[in-house]
Amino acid sequence: MNTKVWTRLVMAGLLTTSVFVVAGCGDTAEEKQAKIEKMIQDGAKQAQEQDIALANTLSKPAPWTEAINKLKEKSELKSAPVQVSGNFVFADKQFTVDVVKPGTKELLRYTYDLDKGVWSDGREVEIVGPGKNTIDRTFYPIDSLNVNAMIAMTEKFTQEVQSNSELKASYRGYFSYASMGFNPDNNSFVYEVRQTANGRDDAMASEMIDMVFNQDGDITKISVKPKGSTDYKEVM
Repeated sequence: MNTKVWTRLVMAGLLTTSVFVVAGCGDTAEEKQAKIEKMIQDGAKQAQEQDIALANTLSKPAPWTEAINKLKEKSELKSAPVQVSGNFVFADKQFTVDVVKPGTKELLRYTYDLDKGVWSDGREVEIVGPGKNTIDRTFYPIDSLNVNAMIAMTEKFTQEVQSNSELKASYRGYFSYASMGFNPDNNSFVYEVRQTANGRDDAMASEMIDMVFNQDGDITKISVKPKGSTDYKEVM
C-alpha cells in the first residue's frame, strides 16, 4: 500500500479512536459534540503553533544557507558552479529549486526536506513553449541569491501585516511561502513572501496575503484575499 495513503488511514483510525474515547458512554449528545469540537480545535491550534515555529525558524538565515551549501555539494553538481533557473522557494514545508544540469540547458528539480536536512535526487523538468529556445536567459549563479535580503523581507512582511489594518484581520500569525529569484527582463532579483491558503479550507474560508519586494527591499505589491471572500484585493 502506498505509504502516504497508509499514513492517512492510520491517522484516520487514530482520530476515530480518539473521538470514541472522548465521546464515551454516559455523555449526552451535546457533551459528546462539545468534546469532539474541542479536540478538533486543540488539533488546529497545535498545527498553527507548529507552522508559526517553522516560519520563525525560516526568519533566520541558517536554514536557507545550509540548504544552498548542501545542494552545491551534490556529486552530480560539483563539476561546475551551480546555476539555477526561476525561484528558490519555500512552500509545503520544503525548499524547491530548478538547477541547470552542468554543461547543458536542461533543468533538474530538487526538493529539500527541512526536517531531515537532505536534498532529493534531481528530477528532469520538461520545458515547453516558445521560451524553450531562450531558457538560458533565466540562468543565474545560485551564489547570487541574497539570503540576508530574503530574511529582511520575511521580517518586513511580518511587520507590515501586523501594522496594516487591511491585512491584520486576515493574518494567521505566520508566512507559509517565501521565494527569491532572478528576473531576466529587468536584470534584477525579486523576493516574495505570503500567507497561502490552508489546504483544508475551502475557497471562501482561506485567507491569503501576498507581498512582493524588489532587490532594494521596497514593497512593489500587496494583495489580500480576506476570510469569506473569493477575490483578491490589491492593497498596494
